[in-house]
Amino acid sequence: MNIEVAQSAALFVFATAGCNVLPGALRCDDRMTKRPRVVASNQVTWDIYQARHTRAKWIGDVEAASAEEAISLAAKEFKQDPKRLIALRRGLPPL
Repeated sequence: MNIEVAQSAALFVFATAGCNVLPGALRCDDRMTKRPRVVASNQVTWDIYQARHTRAKWIGDVEAASAEEAISLAAKEFKQDPKRLIALRRGLPPL
């Protein structure tokens, strides 16, 4: 197979895939970019567990829109280190 034919076939494949083919460089629109997560603004109940070497210990529950927010609220409410807390949405099986 001729090199020029192979290059033109490759250019055709990339051009039909929605990529811009420039001499010397291929630039495609990044279809795998991270989209912003849509988080519901309504409050959900989260069970808060303290991570330990043994089974996690339930220390309480809080209402928050996301797990990160639940952990920060629980750290203030229960006076715990936020690095040691786990938030599970109410209704999911315990650890």
